[in-house]
Amino acid sequence: MTLPRFIKSEENFQELRAILKLQTCPHCRRIGTLNSHGHLRGYPELGGGKGDEFRGRRLFCSNRRRRKPGCGRTVGLWFSNILPNFIIRLQTLWLFLTGILAGLAKADAFRRASSTQHPMSAYRIFRRMEDSQSRIRACLSRLVPPPEAPKSPAPLAATLAHLEAAFPHARCPPDAYQLHFQESFFRRKRVSFQHPVSRVPIERHQEFSRN
Repeated sequence: MTLPRFIKSEENFQELRAILKLQTCPHCRRIGTLNSHGHLRGYPELGGGKGDEFRGRRLFCSNRRRRKPGCGRTVGLWFSNILPNFIIRLQTLWLFLTGILAGLAKADAFRRASSTQHPMSAYRIFRRMEDSQSRIRACLSRLVPPPEAPKSPAPLAATLAHLEAAFPHARCPPDAYQLHFQESFFRRKRVSFQHPVSRVPIERHQEFSRN
C-alpha cells in the first residue's frame, strides 16, 4: 500500500496506524517495518511558542530487527492544512492570494491575512507561488479542465479560478489540493551547487601576461 504524505487530521492518522504494518516504506520499499515515532513539530503561526506546534506525524522504518530490518530512516506525514517548510498555514496563504487578486498590495494583503508575520515575507511567498503555478495547473488539469479565462489577465487569477473549479466545496482549496494530489502546494526549492572558480593570483597573472 502507498503511504500518504498528507493526512487530514489526527483521527485519520489513528485509522492509518491500524494498518501501518501493511504500508511500504517510501525509502527502502520494505513492508511491515514502519512504526509511529512521535510528532512533526514547528513554530506556531500565531507566535508564542518555540517549535511546539504539532504539524503532523513521524514514522520510523525500524532497523532494529535481525530479520529483514528496515532502513532506519524517518518518514513525515503532514497535516493537510500545513504548508511544509513554512510557518504560515494554507488558509493564511489563500487569504493572502485572494487579497492580491482583490487589488491589495502584497504587503497589505499579507498583513490582512496574518497579523503576526512580517509583511516583507509576502514577497518571498509570492515568488514561491509564481514558481509553483505551472505545476499546480498541470495537476489540476488532470482533475478538471481549466475554467473560462477570468477577467483579470494575471496568471494568479487563472490559477485560483482553476483551484476553485477543482475543489468547489473546499473552504481552503490549497488544503484540498495537498490532500488529493499528496504533494506540497509549493514545489520544493531547488538548490544549485556551483563549483568554486580557481583564480590565479594577480602577481602570477601579470607574469603570464608579460610572457
